Amino acid sequence: MDEEYRNTLLSCTQMFLIFSLASIFQVQNFCIQLSGSFAFHCNSMATHYENGRQQDERDRMNAVRGRARERRNIHFWNIGIQDPDFGVFDY
Repeated sequence: MDEEYRNTLLSCTQMFLIFSLASIFQVQNFCIQLSGSFAFHCNSMATHYENGRQQDERDRMNAVRGRARERRNIHFWNIGIQDPDFGVFDY
């Protein structure tokens, strides 16, 4: 193997290793970001569930005290398709 071919092969190998490392770190960084956003999603859902549970507890205590009231917040899944009087194309 002559010297020029060996140097070319060596530089190509080095470039391949550099790009491989760069892509590995990029994928690793993406996985870290993905896991962080998933943890944020889980935390948000846990907070949402906890807030709903606390509201249910307050409603229960108000019912015990005779001050029951209807919940004011209407969620999106209670609006629309499930309503028999709602036309799908009625905006």
